[in-house]
Amino acid sequence: QSHNQTQITLLKQRQSFLQQAGQILNQDFAADFNNLIKLANSSAPQISRLIIKHFSCFNDTTVYRQKQVKFFKRAQICAYDLSLLSEIKITHIDQLTLFADYRLPQMLRTFGVLEYQPALAEKVDHLQLIIPGSQEELEIRASTVWAGELLAYQLNLVPAQIDNAIWFLAKQTQQLMKPHHQTLTTSY
Repeated sequence: QSHNQTQITLLKQRQSFLQQAGQILNQDFAADFNNLIKLANSSAPQISRLIIKHFSCFNDTTVYRQKQVKFFKRAQICAYDLSLLSEIKITHIDQLTLFADYRLPQMLRTFGVLEYQPALAEKVDHLQLIIPGSQEELEIRASTVWAGELLAYQLNLVPAQIDNAIWFLAKQTQQLMKPHHQTLTTSY
């Protein structure tokens, strides 16, 4: 459970991912994540690519209208979080996108940056489940990333910084916001 007694969704799958990550870390990186960072030359996009390549549970890829769509939210956020550590110098953070999850579109919608079609808005507002990989879920996530890119451009900031700012604002104003979309997934 979380600090507010919310049950962790898909717990067995997440546990399996942790076990897989431990095995791969032992096999491919001599049980030291620093070896992955060194192999990536401390580059955030390369760290993300190596995580996706070696740890299949981070491969946040799906198909939308016969085209492959890659979000890689968890792999990118790992690289970004490493950049926040003072003892590690991670480069090319500006090449990461917004981290497409559920909190950011909720916040962007609350403040009118995103607007849902009436049928989708009704589903979200009534806490109906949005299927992972569905057109609705992919469009919410893709619109969130694109909105983040536009905001980053307008504010002359890095998309990951926009992500952090929106996420922290969302945590502080949670009671004022519209509901977030409900999707059972390990991608966020």
